[in-house]
Amino acid sequence: MSEKFWILELSGTRTARWDTGNKWRKHDYEDCLANSDKETYISFGGPANRVSNLRVVLKTKDIGDFVWTIPDCLIQSHVLEMFRNEGFTGFEARQALTRIESSTLEPDLWELMVTGWGGMATAKSGVVRIPETNIWEGYPDWSCIVDPNSWDGSDFFIVWPFAFTRLVSDRVAKFIREKKLTGVKLVTPDAYTRWYMWSNLRQIRTMRLRDHYPEERAREVGEPLGIY
Repeated sequence: MSEKFWILELSGTRTARWDTGNKWRKHDYEDCLANSDKETYISFGGPANRVSNLRVVLKTKDIGDFVWTIPDCLIQSHVLEMFRNEGFTGFEARQALTRIESSTLEPDLWELMVTGWGGMATAKSGVVRIPETNIWEGYPDWSCIVDPNSWDGSDFFIVWPFAFTRLVSDRVAKFIREKKLTGVKLVTPDAYTRWYMWSNLRQIRTMRLRDHYPEERAREVGEPLGIY
């Protein structure tokens, strides 16, 4: 891919975790509560199918411009305003329900949901799907993982099956550096490839695209590829 891109990652210490009360629609994950008569369940699911806004607990009031849970990325309201003013594309923002441990403060944080599409991981990247499963295997070479013909040109985007890996255009990367935004680091594809090798992450099990994307967008992109 001739266009340069970067991977967004946590910088420093993780300062947030999920609060109690995050719920998902049961009918999206029937295998999780097969014997329950409740319409929702509390466990783990994709951001698009959460019934309420993301609920987060912060360890401290001293937070960066970016805040991370496992697996979410949140930004402060002034960052969201800057991103919108710059006209960056490929994301939606939902206000998070936040609190700080042992405090009444409620910081104004927004969940950054990536909606840009970078295509399926290329065959050249070394990642392949095990037939008739939602499991992919192989050490990804991130320097060639994006198919430029499939990328929709968004500033924020994902490559399937790595739905929780947030990629950004060089334009976003330059802006983050110029504004010296905190709580985030920009990782090169080569460095990310080395990290995958070091971590021995050779296999990934995916959810569905509609667990990550808004329904219409997920259907548009995912149905032709069998990942909706």
